[in-house]
Amino acid sequence: YGDIAEQIGGPDVTVTSILSNPDQDPHLFEGSPAVGRNVSAARIIIYNGIDYDPWMEKMLRATRSADRKTIAVADLIGKKAGDNPHIWYDPATMLALAQTLAAALIADDPANKAGYEQRLARFEDSVKPIQAKISQLRQRLTGTPVTATEPVFGYMLDALGMEVRNRSFQIAVMNNTEPSASDIAAFENGLQQPGHGPDRRTNGEDSQSGANPRGRGRRDRARRHELSVLDAKRDRRRGSSAAAMNAIEFRDVSLTLGGRVVLAGVSLEISAREFVGVLGPNGAGKTTLMRAVLGLLPPSRGSIRVLGNPAARGNPAIGYMPQLRSTAAGSIRLSGWDFIARVVDGHKLGMPFPGKDARAEVDRVLDLVGASELARRPLAELSGGEKQRLLLAQALLGHPRLLLLDEPLHSLDPHYQREVVELVKSLQAELGIAVLFTAHELNPLLGSLDRVLYLGRGQAALGTVDEVITGPVLSRLYGSEIDVVRLKGRIFVMSGGHDVERDVHRHEDGSAHAHDQQGAHRHDA
Repeated sequence: YGDIAEQIGGPDVTVTSILSNPDQDPHLFEGSPAVGRNVSAARIIIYNGIDYDPWMEKMLRATRSADRKTIAVADLIGKKAGDNPHIWYDPATMLALAQTLAAALIADDPANKAGYEQRLARFEDSVKPIQAKISQLRQRLTGTPVTATEPVFGYMLDALGMEVRNRSFQIAVMNNTEPSASDIAAFENGLQQPGHGPDRRTNGEDSQSGANPRGRGRRDRARRHELSVLDAKRDRRRGSSAAAMNAIEFRDVSLTLGGRVVLAGVSLEISAREFVGVLGPNGAGKTTLMRAVLGLLPPSRGSIRVLGNPAARGNPAIGYMPQLRSTAAGSIRLSGWDFIARVVDGHKLGMPFPGKDARAEVDRVLDLVGASELARRPLAELSGGEKQRLLLAQALLGHPRLLLLDEPLHSLDPHYQREVVELVKSLQAELGIAVLFTAHELNPLLGSLDRVLYLGRGQAALGTVDEVITGPVLSRLYGSEIDVVRLKGRIFVMSGGHDVERDVHRHEDGSAHAHDQQGAHRHDA
């Protein structure tokens, strides 16, 4: 809606889009004092309506103004509470908004009437090719059966003349309620009906998390029956706005810990669907960087944004997996299920008494990480790799969009390291989320990373493995001459004949020796 306002208003208006993050849930958004000030100062307010953005209606009541014009877009096309709120997919919506907004601007600012009318006419002309394309597709698609797990694209399907099935199933999923047994059966049976061939379409979107095994099964069945699968959630994320939204943004960030500068003037961007490995010598700031992203360590300079918002403590969109040390959980007399359930309600320690929804959430994340069989086993009897699966399940509670995994390969043998990396990569791809994965060694991550973030001496280098893991780049980060050796699909970071990464990893417990950031070989008492 902000884009339409900019097209019609042009240079004569200032547009503030309150929700600019395409993955932010407008149902759960809470208005801040800054948002309240923006609303209070605005001459014209545009919002969706029909319970899609209820926070705006509260804000309007709290900031009453006799001079303000309010446009509830749903009212323009005759929609009411209970209707599908994704009204921007209705071809009539944006044109109705543009015309209504132009009239409101002319009434408020008659001196610039000619400009508003000219820009409205230009917008109306830009819509005509879209309307023509819809008419063309309607001739070909009228009567084609289509189903979906949510009604996101419903208005456009209707405009195309397609036969939309399982509407009650879609509404139930959209409202986060369990569909009835008969609705589920109708949905499943519809996917298995033969005879439609490759022209049959299904708009398939996984239930809320984007990774429900039941949803994966539906997509698999759709493919077996030659159905085209249109993933509405992923299509939204791949749009132009989503592509511009980053999971993490550092702008000239410096981090100071105990009077020591850990990072100095670092700027970087990590996109919303990236798997990034974070490497560097001991003390380089890998864990400190994660604490800053979590909002636990404010930058001494610069700004940090996470999923479109300033970094803040307690961000529910972040899943965090802390380092697992050998004594961390070995003596806890809990089952694997209880280990997860104890934090499902707001990460409060203590024995859990979860309700139905909380129990379902625990079962969901256990299934996601393939750990359902660990649910009843005592934690003390589990291997390091099995405990890592449970910690990863904990991090997935609440459908996070960013995972921060701090040394998940610590103390694991190569077999379990490979399992953990493969599991994380699979989840990252399936859920469409961003992952920051700290490690001491690069080799276990090769083949899974999109990019690598290497830290050292207060600096950072972010890029592909081939761009970052080079002698010149790492020499700058270590402050000493580094050679990079590639051998049989593995990469070795060498300094003075020593494998820097492996030496640090092998002796990081402090009982033997390690390399400092200058590459010198030292013994610790």
